Amino acid sequence: MQAVGMSARSLGIFVLTSLALACEKLPMTMPWSQAAEADAGVADDNGPDIHKLKVLRDGVQVLSIKLGELSKKVRDEQPRVDDALEGNPVVYEGVHLAALLDTLIGPDWVRADHVRLRFQNGGSADILPARLLARKSWLVWKRTDRPDFVVMQSGRAVPLGPLYLVWETGIDSGIMPGMTDPDTWVHGIVSLDIVATPAPAVVVFALPVDATPGDRAGFGHYQNYCAHCHTLGGVGAGSGPELLRPVPVTQIWRPGFLERYLDDPTTVRLRANGPKLPTDAANRRQIIGDIVAFLHAAARSPVPTQEPAAATPSN
Repeated sequence: MQAVGMSARSLGIFVLTSLALACEKLPMTMPWSQAAEADAGVADDNGPDIHKLKVLRDGVQVLSIKLGELSKKVRDEQPRVDDALEGNPVVYEGVHLAALLDTLIGPDWVRADHVRLRFQNGGSADILPARLLARKSWLVWKRTDRPDFVVMQSGRAVPLGPLYLVWETGIDSGIMPGMTDPDTWVHGIVSLDIVATPAPAVVVFALPVDATPGDRAGFGHYQNYCAHCHTLGGVGAGSGPELLRPVPVTQIWRPGFLERYLDDPTTVRLRANGPKLPTDAANRRQIIGDIVAFLHAAARSPVPTQEPAAATPSN
């Protein structure tokens, strides 16, 4: 009996020793605490820290900030807005865009030609600094009323992240429920580009001999307001839709709709990302008409060419 007892005891010691040795080997693979942290990291993939906002000046990146760090640069706010995409009042969490630019770029951003917002899908929208000073806007990353960052449109959830640009609504802004918003609400924002100068490329046209003074004036307005995004016959900046080939946009759109789009894209296309003609432009209606007239004339023109912009003379 004593021999059997000793054998059982030895067996017990052997089992415990084996378990101890096995436990000592576990950290060589994946400790429980590390596994839990890894799982937490996966679960946090929807959090703001996994995304970064890139900040550029004339296309050159100068900063890259985790979204979770934005509220350390500028105090975060919870604006309540009548959401233009969802059509309902929503409270978001985000930062005041103009204040963020003051902090990240400095006060000289207001002298830029425009602020270009770039999206995950490769598109972009340009906003004049004057608009960001005239009306409050926020870059937001969260809704306070639901866990997912979406808006509901026709019963469908539309993702908004990483960042969504929303504008102040209500009496102070002059934009009340049911009104058409003059500014574009854009989502999927991944970067801000502070563009100091217009696009350097110049599109050269040989307009038809019957081109009117309005057609020619429209070409100048196109250069000022449109050429930094759109291409004509494959020539131009390239970030916006082609307007002439293979079918001219003037043949696709019904009469009057190009004018409406230039006046306010959101009246023609839901969630349109393109900027409208600046509301403070002098003779704005005439400019819109001249641009459309130019596009009609351009549709009858040879394929355009592109030349570098002439250097600005120095004194």
